[in-house]
Amino acid sequence: MLMKKSSTDWNKWHQDLAKVLQNTDQTNGLTVLLYALENLVDASSGLVTKYVTGEKPEITHQRLLASESKQLQISNYSSGAYLLDPFYRKAFDDKAEGAFSIKMVAPNGFEDSEYFNLFYKRLGFSDEICLLIQLNDSEVASISLVRHVAMARFSQQDINKLNTIFPLIKSIMLKSVSYTHLRAHETKA
Repeated sequence: MLMKKSSTDWNKWHQDLAKVLQNTDQTNGLTVLLYALENLVDASSGLVTKYVTGEKPEITHQRLLASESKQLQISNYSSGAYLLDPFYRKAFDDKAEGAFSIKMVAPNGFEDSEYFNLFYKRLGFSDEICLLIQLNDSEVASISLVRHVAMARFSQQDINKLNTIFPLIKSIMLKSVSYTHLRAHETKA
């Protein structure tokens, strides 16, 4: 098993964060944010997903490995499998916010489920952390960070790091959603 980095490169994190904040194009800014978060906790890939009550999820940003199936990971998920996602359930059933590992949110017997086989075993995930952000009463953003089988699982220290910076990440996501709504309104006008 490959070992993860032993210490956080806060200098790199701050440089990446500056790129996010300098970006006026929110699409680019969130791509840089996803990359920065992956670097911060040594994740191998990630997704940003927006959930709106009563609608299919929208995967707005992705950084998948070449070996990851976009069809399996995105299309199948968005077609209805998301309803079984323990992170989705945590966000909507408990109105939870913050960084959570799959171990923290999965129900008993999760590793025997079809969902686990399809989205963890088949894709080669060893662990996942999601940052759940309540955008408003009906919208949730999720930033999913994954490690693959050859990598160590996420530590409590990784979760603590993400929870420490969570208020900043939430602020960036709220700004992004606000920008997206404004742009959509301008396009209609």
